[in-house]
Amino acid sequence: MEQLLTRGTKLDFPVAIPEPSECLWPEAYSEDTAECAFRFLTECWWTWDSATQEVNLVPKKDFIGHFVEEWINAFQNRQPLIIEKSRRMVISWASRGLETWVMGKKRGSSILVDQTHEASSEHLWRCHFALE
Repeated sequence: MEQLLTRGTKLDFPVAIPEPSECLWPEAYSEDTAECAFRFLTECWWTWDSATQEVNLVPKKDFIGHFVEEWINAFQNRQPLIIEKSRRMVISWASRGLETWVMGKKRGSSILVDQTHEASSEHLWRCHFALE
């Protein structure tokens, strides 16, 4: 029996879980390509700009496209991708978007972590904000 969850609901009952190979995203975002991931980010992934207090989609910029290609290549080849901390380039938002995109394509063992509990919470907040 499938039950709907509401905000603040404790998961103390069975919840419908998709099949391992079932993608959660619409067909336009389900291919395993950098182009598809870029489309997901720029059409579905919302960001919060703390400087301007604005909510925007990830911008369709060349540097984002290049970042997506590098991220997908590293992910598919199970290689680390080291990125110098950047400000005002939405790389943290794009990273969370790509991780969420991959997690929605099929069941896996992905986790979001950072050096501290507080920093890890920030990453989860970004995912929640972008999808809400």
